[in-house]
Amino acid sequence: MGKRIEHEILWQVKTGDEPIYSTPIFATFSKGQRVVIYQSWDWYIYVREVETGQLVWRYLFGAPNYGRPQAADVDGDGNIEIFGASHDGHVYCLNEQGERVWFHSNLYYREGSGQVTSASEWGITDSTKEWAANSFLRMDGNHAELAIVSGPGTGQRRKISGTETDTIWIEEAFDTLPDATSTYEIHPFHESDVYYQHAGQLVKEPDGWYLYTTSFDNQCVKLKASTGELIWKFSSLEQNEPFPAIVDIDGDGKLECLFNSIDEHVYCLDAETGSLKWHNHAGFGIDCFGSYADMDNDGVYEYIINGRGGRTLYLDGVTGETKYNSTDWSVWATSETNSRATVFNYEPDKKAVVFGGLAGFLYCLDGQANTIWRTHLAANMRGSTTVLDINSDGEPEILVPDMMGTLTILNKYGQEIGQVHVKGGIEGTPLVGDLDGDGKIEVFLTSLDGYVSMIRFI
Repeated sequence: MGKRIEHEILWQVKTGDEPIYSTPIFATFSKGQRVVIYQSWDWYIYVREVETGQLVWRYLFGAPNYGRPQAADVDGDGNIEIFGASHDGHVYCLNEQGERVWFHSNLYYREGSGQVTSASEWGITDSTKEWAANSFLRMDGNHAELAIVSGPGTGQRRKISGTETDTIWIEEAFDTLPDATSTYEIHPFHESDVYYQHAGQLVKEPDGWYLYTTSFDNQCVKLKASTGELIWKFSSLEQNEPFPAIVDIDGDGKLECLFNSIDEHVYCLDAETGSLKWHNHAGFGIDCFGSYADMDNDGVYEYIINGRGGRTLYLDGVTGETKYNSTDWSVWATSETNSRATVFNYEPDKKAVVFGGLAGFLYCLDGQANTIWRTHLAANMRGSTTVLDINSDGEPEILVPDMMGTLTILNKYGQEIGQVHVKGGIEGTPLVGDLDGDGKIEVFLTSLDGYVSMIRFI
């Protein structure tokens, strides 16, 4: 089994009484200050010193905050910009001092009101708009509602049935026809349809930095990271929680943007234009993040997904078709798998993925989605696993957070070799690495009791 891994707590800080679900990140500010950045349900995004836990600053959003921030020097001025997202319906860009640089709004706040240019019995046109196909629609028919708020037709509310560039179609005809003096608003069916969960994915491209982000408004958008300028937008037919993966998935020399949706599809978009390259109907809602690697050594990337169907799918990066759909009973029995499938080198020439699920099982699958091993850890897992050689023995260790507040450490064969305990459950993915530059591995944990903890492996 090998030597057990021990740890020491370097510092702990209670952020507040609200839970912290965040997946934290690390950054080095312009003057060399090492910081950890995380979001909290208490409406703040926090920046703390790695070495001491001292608060550098916090920024108040307009609602609870859940997911993973991002950070990089996106405008080339030598200073780091920090990106966070909130249930208030916005993605924010902040500078190193915690001051807002710009914010981007969800579809409803951004494009959900205006003045009618013309109308027919079955819809309105607003010539100032260029709505993406499927905007305001849901796969279950719970579409948004068009409301006429002034001018002829005031007070009429109609369920939207379709979107076509600058035209909104409705399911039931108007009683009174709006005209060019009428104004309108579009109201989401669910209150949560305006939420942002994660800041997205920062990517440096030849002409600058871009932020790709998804939202509960059904959209995936590409923003210029230095200014917040909207480059393109694409709508699925349900909420999109996972942030996108940006990679040349098909080997054509160009980046693709892949994201997973509750509408049961994986979408692969051209990262430059936002146009659809392929999509895969997984058959179950997907609210966890995808991974990618050449799992079977055939020279083609696979895109690996888990989701609400209790199955793990390997998709062909070129076509989007399902290559391996495990029929192993143990994989089918996982219930929901909210944990990303983390890729690691199981043997020098063999890759594997590891992930947990709500049933409390941890799975390790090979390059063809066959089960290598599984183990039961008792508590359900919502955060994703991390794989790293934390004891410098040349072999990977697997770190598994669970909702009982335990971070279990296993070797690559699934044998437990250590545990870290905190009082609250761990829902986000822990931040692991040599965070303070001392040559040893630390783990930064956020937990549902409102604490954050910096822990060193020894």
